[in-house]
Amino acid sequence: MPLNFVKSNRGKPLLCDEGYVYRKDRTINERTHWRCTVKTCFARVKTENDSIVGKPEHSHMPDPENIHVRQNLNQLHESAQRESWSRPMALISENLKAITSKAVMGRMPSTELLRQKVTEKGENFLFYDSGETEADRILVFATPENLNLLKKYDEWFVDGTFDVCPKLFDQLYTFHVGLPEKKSVPVMYCLLPSKTSATYRRLLDVVASALDGSLPRRVHVDFEIGMIKELERAFPGAEILGCMFHFHQCLWRRIQRDADLRRRYTADLDFALNVRMFPALSFVPTSDVLAVFNTLLQSKFVKENNYILTAFINYFESTWVGRERNAPLMKHEWWNTHNSVLNGIARTNNTVESWHSAFSKRAGGSNPHVLKFVEVLMTEQARTEFIVTNLLAQGPRAPRKRYRDRDGRLRALVCKYVDWNKLDYLEAVAHNITF
Repeated sequence: MPLNFVKSNRGKPLLCDEGYVYRKDRTINERTHWRCTVKTCFARVKTENDSIVGKPEHSHMPDPENIHVRQNLNQLHESAQRESWSRPMALISENLKAITSKAVMGRMPSTELLRQKVTEKGENFLFYDSGETEADRILVFATPENLNLLKKYDEWFVDGTFDVCPKLFDQLYTFHVGLPEKKSVPVMYCLLPSKTSATYRRLLDVVASALDGSLPRRVHVDFEIGMIKELERAFPGAEILGCMFHFHQCLWRRIQRDADLRRRYTADLDFALNVRMFPALSFVPTSDVLAVFNTLLQSKFVKENNYILTAFINYFESTWVGRERNAPLMKHEWWNTHNSVLNGIARTNNTVESWHSAFSKRAGGSNPHVLKFVEVLMTEQARTEFIVTNLLAQGPRAPRKRYRDRDGRLRALVCKYVDWNKLDYLEAVAHNITF
């Protein structure tokens, strides 16, 4: 039986046998002596003529998973050297195809290099097809394990993109589940013919049918009225939360439409700070939004700059705040983040946005061939499996310090909301948000 070797981090040969790994010690005559790689273990073997001599006693249990991990890392390194022209993510995906064991996946290093794993485990990936003869065809991709994740984790992040989609379809809509410590992964990929309410209704009926009675507790979504209303219909008990990043984007686009307001905002830092007191209303309890908005309208800043703010204020009022007898286009509950800050709930859909951007690059840009598109989806599916298993095995990473600091400041402000003068509160929040 041929000897089994892997390479160390320095490229040196390591002998593997029955779950144990040995490092070369010395060679005497034609015999090579090896010692266990565990420093506290003094077990040794010899090799001669492609055979292992001796069955030593070890001071520890065998670790076959470690050998499989080393083998996969060796293969990845060799592929990178052999195919230096290939894209790193493509090499990683190709290399990790062979990993079918969750035990091995859980032991793989949690590094940016190993973010992806292409899996071909024989599971049914196409979950739903409305039919080739269907004029408005819908395709939904998800494995049985993905559906289990959709049932298990009741915080969802949903969003669509038009940037990368086969020609027969209008958009890719994805469902992501929130894992511990604000990590999220895609679990359902949907090709849709349009972005109409009717299409969203058909899609959500398919999703609901797969849940076996399980329902999401919270859904994060872009400010797309059609999808929001259909989510409320399909999952009436779910909390619907818009993305704060998209909320700020909407306000910034409105500012950019007004040349005078845009120039003043970019040229005058104090003016810009005061304008950000409007989005700071999202950190006010929903029951107080209208009253605090009216207080802001009576402020010295607004009165002195009314001539340049009128159009913006009218937009903000009709779209986001409303009047005493007229509801806004967007409910306060959709864009308010007060409770989210208090309870440590995600305030944005940025992880989904980032996923869509990365996916577009991996798919080769807009309108890829449908076969290429599905191939990249399978890569993403494998990556999801890898992240989930790795997270369970190694735990989540700590968020970056600058995000921790900002979130800490906002939470400190929100916790003391009742003690603040309301205009001072809005200004304090405005210091911690940007467009």
